[in-house]
Amino acid sequence: MCKVLDEAEARGEQKAKLRDIKNVMESFGVTIEKAMEALKIPTDQQPMYAGLVNAN
Repeated sequence: MCKVLDEAEARGEQKAKLRDIKNVMESFGVTIEKAMEALKIPTDQQPMYAGLVNAN
């Protein structure tokens, strides 16, 4: 059961980061790269988030 809760929490965090990236891009008119840099998204996670933002 704990693993299920951990996965749900991770998905929630991922959704929140995606929302934050999109908000920064829209509010400040910056690229996805600049938005992730401003939000201090780890470099190794940036390709995943870029793919998710572009898919939505």
